[in-house]
Amino acid sequence: EPSVPRVVRAGDRFVAGATVTPSAAALVGGGGAAQPLRVSVVAHVDCNTLELLSPRERVVLLDAPGPRRVEWVFEARQVGAGALKFSVAAAAAGGGDAGLIDARQLVLPSLRPQEAVFVATSFAIAPRGDDAFAPAAKHAEGLALPAAVGGTGTLTLSAGVGRQPAIDALAATLLTADGCGAYAAVQAFRVDWRARAPAPVPSSPSSSTSA
Repeated sequence: EPSVPRVVRAGDRFVAGATVTPSAAALVGGGGAAQPLRVSVVAHVDCNTLELLSPRERVVLLDAPGPRRVEWVFEARQVGAGALKFSVAAAAAGGGDAGLIDARQLVLPSLRPQEAVFVATSFAIAPRGDDAFAPAAKHAEGLALPAAVGGTGTLTLSAGVGRQPAIDALAATLLTADGCGAYAAVQAFRVDWRARAPAPVPSSPSSSTSA
């Protein structure tokens, strides 16, 4: 039976293992005499997310009924879901295993060391007008990014006319926050802002008259 933490965080070093429990019949040899059972317990890991710091094989001598815990030291290398597998086989006299007895596999989540941090900026770009040959508007913007685990960040760019993209980006960020109060407040803000926004005025061809 596997015995592992529910979750770990990137950078954590932890101990996990499996409990091996022999049956009473497995400890009885020929003629009804007691005979210890020698088993090989092997840990398999997903090397992309988890790293095994101990020797992968443990040879255990089971000489009495009851659970026997076998442990290894692991390290969470990055954020993601890591696969862990423990297999138990009868150990051969000359080394290796003489036949698989049991195996269990599970997925261990590896979380970020901290909660997500949001960094944002907004800016306006003036249109180039009716001159089709005018140079396109350019803008350079810099962000000071916080320290983070590699592969955990995302970049979202929203563009549009007016201030609508900035409002939608802020609302989308707040809507993902915990708590029903934040969700209700943002929904009310979005409805109120759209109700107050002036309606666009349709354009019409220009005309002139002379007397």
